Amino acid sequence: MNTPLFGANVDPGAGSLDAAFAIAELVDSSGLDLVTIQDHPYNKDHLDTWTLLATIAARTSRVHVGTNVANVPLRGPALLAKMAASLDVISGGRVELGLGAVRVRRGFPGIGAEQQRRHQDEDQARRGGECGQPHDAHPARGRRTARHEVQPSGPVLDTT
Repeated sequence: MNTPLFGANVDPGAGSLDAAFAIAELVDSSGLDLVTIQDHPYNKDHLDTWTLLATIAARTSRVHVGTNVANVPLRGPALLAKMAASLDVISGGRVELGLGAVRVRRGFPGIGAEQQRRHQDEDQARRGGECGQPHDAHPARGRRTARHEVQPSGPVLDTT
């Protein structure tokens, strides 16, 4: 498996959608490895990260797509694992999942999010959530990922 090394982060702002698609397509056609999107669902001007990632994956052919970083406290670990695994299958194994626990939570009440236990949730998401799948350590990086996905070890997890 080739490990993505370099790419671009695109702005998830609704007003910059054309630019986001142009950047993603340029990254894909120029041979770079990765397009990432920040995950701030409480920002009223941002599109949903996972919908935008799926759209970018559909508009590109080889570049990996991922979160920079997925906001673990806003989604249950099982849901986040399911979302990443589903997009990994749909995209042909091109998902990279960056996880973050978030220190600033002022936007959480605006979207009805409860303040979950961040370290427990992040650890559970890293282990594959509550989906009951067996897990292996990723051979190249020693990270734990779910088996039986399109990528040999499932979506690559990057915890920050």
